[in-house]
Amino acid sequence: MADPQITPPSDAGHVPMTEEFDRAKWTLPPIVPVLIALAAVAVVVAIFLVGTNRPIARGKILGVYTAEQADKTHVLVGVQLAVENLDKKPIWIRDIRVRVKPAGDAADKSPLEDEFAPSSDFERYFQAFPDLGAHRMAALSHDTKIMPGQSAEGMVIVAFPLSKDAFEHKQWLRVVVEPFDHQAFVIQ
Repeated sequence: MADPQITPPSDAGHVPMTEEFDRAKWTLPPIVPVLIALAAVAVVVAIFLVGTNRPIARGKILGVYTAEQADKTHVLVGVQLAVENLDKKPIWIRDIRVRVKPAGDAADKSPLEDEFAPSSDFERYFQAFPDLGAHRMAALSHDTKIMPGQSAEGMVIVAFPLSKDAFEHKQWLRVVVEPFDHQAFVIQ
């Protein structure tokens, strides 16, 4: 009897020609596990998108008060706000911007925007502009912390290159509150 021919074991560098790699068995993974994995990834992405689109806070404007500067071309605006935390974690306010769309000739232009003044300047503004001082309120400042389910009330002061009359006939006023680690939200 003749000894059967013994083939040496193959290694990655030397694949015997008897192994053919041109069939689907070697090139594609089984379709069922791939479809299950894709469905699982789609479910995770959908849960993430739905969970991150809920609002973390809401607010309202309590009052808007103006004081015209001596040159009659600029106005200081005090905006009283209430911001409520709807999230399960505390939020910190990073920035507050006030946008205004003037009416009339300035309506063709883009909205005007200003960041709120530091709370350390409030007393000086209240002394120089008694119209604002009459509506005095604690300042909302950078790093104001709002606990879950709680709200914070305060005032921000901004300035715009408008007369008092032009400001009072504005088309709209919006306050953009930007917390740390969250998407900004608009109060109208």
